[in-house]
Amino acid sequence: MTTMEVGTTDILDIPPEYYGDFAEDYNHKAIREQYHEVVQSRLPEGVYLTRSGIIIVELEAKDKLQNIDWDQLAEETSGELEEIIQRNDLTAERGPASRHER
Repeated sequence: MTTMEVGTTDILDIPPEYYGDFAEDYNHKAIREQYHEVVQSRLPEGVYLTRSGIIIVELEAKDKLQNIDWDQLAEETSGELEEIIQRNDLTAERGPASRHER
């Protein structure tokens, strides 16, 4: 299998508005890893996305890369991203009121 790096994408860069005023209350590493798994599962066979946003493609799958609309993919996975963010809320065990106790 021969592969080549073909570019980068910022699809794994989570927009700050997903976190609201409490960005420090989330496990960002876990969110990025879990969202990476969701995005990778939607990519065609032979196309790989590294956790740093580098796109790698098998030479035999290079034509499939042209059919990927990264903006559409981000929109299609936004619901899953929101669920991932909620699961990685570090204050969830203490309850939402704990944010206001600071």
